[in-house]
Amino acid sequence: MAEAEATLVSATASTRAARAALFPSLVLTGSTGWESTALNGLFAPQSLVINGAASIAQTLFDNGALSGVVAENRAITQEDLATYEKTVVQALSDVETALTQLRYATEQEAIQRLAVQEAELATTVARAQLAAGTVDITTLITAQQTQLQDENTLVTVRLARFQALVALFKALGGGWQQTYPETAQPVPILNPSPIP
Repeated sequence: MAEAEATLVSATASTRAARAALFPSLVLTGSTGWESTALNGLFAPQSLVINGAASIAQTLFDNGALSGVVAENRAITQEDLATYEKTVVQALSDVETALTQLRYATEQEAIQRLAVQEAELATTVARAQLAAGTVDITTLITAQQTQLQDENTLVTVRLARFQALVALFKALGGGWQQTYPETAQPVPILNPSPIP
């Protein structure tokens, strides 16, 4: 968006310069110095000469070239204005899309956190039931698989939320510099609860 704005400002300045070329230009000049026919009277007070002049320059017959330049620059300015407006609308659309994605991902993450909590509770209950001898090992393994799947889904949903945050930041103008840590940190791995 900043690039489109700079292009529009440049085109506007070019149009103003072309319009200014249509008007007459006024040049004022002046000079001061010493003038004498004899070297010994050069610095006498009466030898001081001050000249001033003014001139007006105007192109009378340019065959419409200056008017054509003004018209061309106006057309370029209009084109750049349309591009700028399109860029602004696209930026607003990008922000709205990113906000919607962020809201959806945040809601999904909250729902998935609840699913993980429920799966953890189910695994705890299945472990207690196995210890009491009311269920077999298959029930505990099934509960642990469900918990692991829900935790994996939670990681995927978190990633989607972070991607939506990055997209929103980018749509709002970005402005970050990528830096790399000196030492890489290990990525934590979610492990299912061990079987007793």
